[in-house]
Amino acid sequence: MSGYESPYVPGWDCHGLPIELGVEKQLLDQKRDKSSVPIVELRQMCRDYATKYINIQKEQFQRLEVFGDWDNRYATMDASYVASIVRELGRTSKAGYLYKGNKPVYWCPTDATALAEAEIEYADKKSPSIYVKFDLSKEALAHFPELKKISESEGAIFGRP
Repeated sequence: MSGYESPYVPGWDCHGLPIELGVEKQLLDQKRDKSSVPIVELRQMCRDYATKYINIQKEQFQRLEVFGDWDNRYATMDASYVASIVRELGRTSKAGYLYKGNKPVYWCPTDATALAEAEIEYADKKSPSIYVKFDLSKEALAHFPELKKISESEGAIFGRP
């Protein structure tokens, strides 16, 4: 509306647990054990699975008349996409922005795969905690000027006037 174009370039994330689980289901249907499948074959199965659903979703979006640059779509498994990530990682490293630190890798023992942080679900936990509000004396407030400002502006929440 402001005279600028913002073309929609459709894209698909082709890595992660949903694709792995879909391939595992296929293996179960074929009565094959995932651990007996060579990794190269397993990765190709994942690529084939992702490609199948990219094509299905692309066709469905086009039937819904979603306007997009369908001829130049992207997928995270495309060689050009992976190459651009490696290139940027190289630039980041060359600029000195990479560092070695500690960060946990979440692992699902059932599915024998790494999990993204968004895939982590925590059970509700009840914890015995108590919140206690104490009035602060004028002497205590004198040691913390920032609390004094708050107490004055919020009607002496932190102390008696």
